[in-house]
Amino acid sequence: MGLSAALLVLAIGFALEFQRFGGSNDAAIARIRSDVQARFTSTVEATREMARALATDRQTVGAFDGTVRIRNVFSSLAERAGLDDAVTIFDLAGQPLAWTGRPSEIFDRRPLDRPEFFVDS
Repeated sequence: MGLSAALLVLAIGFALEFQRFGGSNDAAIARIRSDVQARFTSTVEATREMARALATDRQTVGAFDGTVRIRNVFSSLAERAGLDDAVTIFDLAGQPLAWTGRPSEIFDRRPLDRPEFFVDS
């Protein structure tokens, strides 16, 4: 009875692996590549949507012309960002204006003479 159960579990495991990854290493690599690309694309799109929303948010825009208190920008960022997101808004001099999440250091000092969207990891 124990041997039958072990063989059944083994057969189910092979079937699930075949279904998920395919019948060869090439099929498995293609499947994994496709999954990673889909996740990356989804993450980039979500980040773009958040950047667009923040760029048109009256709290964010108001911080640059002085009509909104910076505290309100922090609140707006916290409402829009997900738990795993880190977002920093820089002023035109390159100084952090408001942020949320756990940021990383930006070693590439870009000129901030125009609005710009970039991801750093």
